[in-house]
Amino acid sequence: MTALTRAPRGLTVALSILLPALGVGGAAVLIPKLPPPALSAVGVLAAVGAVWGSIKALAQVRVSQLLAHAGLALYSVLWWHLAQVGKLTPHSMLYASAVTLALGGLTFGWDRVRVRYGDLDLNQIGGLFRPMPRFALCMALLVMAVVGLPPFALFFGYLAMLFSPSTTMSAGLVAVIAAWFAASWYMFGLMRRLLFGPHRTDLRYEDLGPAEIGAFVVVIALLILLSGVPEEWMEAGVTMLAQIQGGVS
Repeated sequence: MTALTRAPRGLTVALSILLPALGVGGAAVLIPKLPPPALSAVGVLAAVGAVWGSIKALAQVRVSQLLAHAGLALYSVLWWHLAQVGKLTPHSMLYASAVTLALGGLTFGWDRVRVRYGDLDLNQIGGLFRPMPRFALCMALLVMAVVGLPPFALFFGYLAMLFSPSTTMSAGLVAVIAAWFAASWYMFGLMRRLLFGPHRTDLRYEDLGPAEIGAFVVVIALLILLSGVPEEWMEAGVTMLAQIQGGVS
């Protein structure tokens, strides 16, 4: 995820969605083939990644870097769960889809700021709620989706993974829960610094246009609608994904 911060601006949003999707597809084939010792190693590395990504995200003032390290932490939670259950499940697919959509939406939102004002850090821009209320509302909803608040799908996917019968009390579980609390801290911190407080008077602000609002609406609507997808449909999606990946390999 951190490599996305060095990609050309036009590719960043597309890659933030495409790369995780490819990773989940690979997991559907790879994870069931791993022996128990390898799964244990994956679980340990994922727990470390969740903690490391959270610590790095907490220290960032550049939004692109914060989102990249947040992605590392949140996808590490997914990989930790996959190591616990040994396969891609409907709940983990729901979680992966929701994380990808939410982080992709936030990346798109920050890209709208970069287009207008340049690649500023959180010490150089803020208080966008008053001059850009439509942008502020969309970003606030996506932040709430990322931290796992209902009615967004991430909430249901995360709880289903956390309370899976395969989940046992361990250091990895503590790391995953700590990473989730950290996500709430730095994501709400991002929302507070970017949207609230005083805004710069030397910038000519421009709120979202109809096409940009439409893109946000699609992402937010999908994050809500995914929470109502029947588990049987998700199971069919997991099976189909495994078959496609198996055929390609």
